Amino acid sequence: SLGPRTVGERALDAGLAYALREARRVPDAEVEEWRSGRGAVDHAQFLGGFVGVYDDVACVVARLKGRAEGKGAVLLNAHIDSAANAPGASDDLLAVGVLLEALNYFSKNRPRRDLIVLINGAEETHQLAAHAFATQHPAAEDVRFVVNLESMGSGGREFIFRCEREDVSLALRGTTVARGSVLAEELFRAVLWRAARTDYAEFLRALPRAGVGGVDVAFLEDGYAYHTSQDRRVSLKSTASEAATLVDVVERLEGVEDDAEVTHGFVFFDLLGVVVVGYSATVARCLHGAAAL
Repeated sequence: SLGPRTVGERALDAGLAYALREARRVPDAEVEEWRSGRGAVDHAQFLGGFVGVYDDVACVVARLKGRAEGKGAVLLNAHIDSAANAPGASDDLLAVGVLLEALNYFSKNRPRRDLIVLINGAEETHQLAAHAFATQHPAAEDVRFVVNLESMGSGGREFIFRCEREDVSLALRGTTVARGSVLAEELFRAVLWRAARTDYAEFLRALPRAGVGGVDVAFLEDGYAYHTSQDRRVSLKSTASEAATLVDVVERLEGVEDDAEVTHGFVFFDLLGVVVVGYSATVARCLHGAAAL
């Protein structure tokens, strides 16, 4: 019923107001409507290079304290704005609903780490809200992991298409909930980042702490609906699937150390959509070398 929610439109303000009301219903959550100051994002090599300038970018920020003291926080992010003339049901209103329900779930099933839920109002304008939060919000200093919920389609099962840090990928081993592949990570890192970016990439680039890990999750099926007027329906099955993946990833991150070196060469993939298989870069070199002999 909100319709298209491009930056500056009343529909976006209405969506943010709704998210704020729902987040404030969650027990023990520290919730605020946050607006950025002035800032600029330098996309030097993206789409030929340009600079995005912003001011007064609106977001809803909620924080739940974890059970353990002194542990880094997990940032859960989704954007509530949409592409022009697109209702943005899958991209990314579904994820906003999942985050609000996850906030309520984790208030009753408290994780070890603090959770910071960011419902941001400016992703389609080249990740301005992600940059604003990463460079201006005080809570950005605490972030050690990012879980970004996105969509490049309109339903189906979600897919982990980016994963930073080997230890995070190894934590996903054995899960029967999530799907994903390191192939998508390698393609984005090598080529696709020049033409397709999400908030995930901007967080890793702009957050104050180096070595932040995490995953980028998106719907890929029915890509014809992406950024069009046809992105108006989502299924309960897709919603439940993404919610289950989000909870599973957050719980698995509890066993990962806050600080680790960012490495590449590790392998992870889902086996026929049933279970995630993964191994380190060292094992990958041994296996691939043996296969080449």
